[in-house]
Amino acid sequence: MGNIKKLSWALQLDKYPYQNFSRESVDGQRLYNTGEAKVPSVTTILSATEDRSKLDAWIKRVGVEEAERIKKKASERGTLMHDTIEKRLLGQQIELFNSEPSEAQQMANTVLNNMVGLNYVYGCEISLNYKNMWAGTADLICLYENQLTIGDYKQANKMKREEWVTNYYCQLVAYSMAHTEMYGEVEQGKIFMVTPKLEFKEFELNKFNYEKYKKIWLDRVELYYKNKESSDRQTNLHDMRV
Repeated sequence: MGNIKKLSWALQLDKYPYQNFSRESVDGQRLYNTGEAKVPSVTTILSATEDRSKLDAWIKRVGVEEAERIKKKASERGTLMHDTIEKRLLGQQIELFNSEPSEAQQMANTVLNNMVGLNYVYGCEISLNYKNMWAGTADLICLYENQLTIGDYKQANKMKREEWVTNYYCQLVAYSMAHTEMYGEVEQGKIFMVTPKLEFKEFELNKFNYEKYKKIWLDRVELYYKNKESSDRQTNLHDMRV
């Protein structure tokens, strides 16, 4: 792969009895089949409750066709970047499509080179479910800086500021709550962000900002189910805040 520092971490993939949920798309929404219910994904809830004014303004500015081209390129790049990071963490073979790493693979290298606090990898692409209220797939569950951590890899055309990544923090809260409920308490969350220019930035969910983003996330969940008119889940949401 080239350009990867000699970092050391250990695999402990039997630390937790992780299970895998199947997924399907229904009316544009991603649902997870937990065996008990079909549960909306974290990203579905965030998408259904976000303020789209800035996104709509951007699409209007660049045009629908150009916006779709940019989104498609970013999606393909992100998929390859995630795949490369996962395989590298699990010690699997990385396929080079050319003699040199692609843009996405170089971005993956940058993320890996900056994960200096990684101690143990407990799982990649892990299905999580919180009381059939929401479900999702965590990029990484690990011991990082000697704390049980949810890790999430993000790519951006331009490096984002703290106030621009609220949705990403909400994802970490959602996954942390689900992992704590199912397997064990999560101590922190990490967002590892990289750009095509190989700029890197780490955002951290910790004891100082957790409650702030938990409130934002639960407000979004409540709005989602209010719009879906699900009274039983409204009751569960009330209980979570107590």
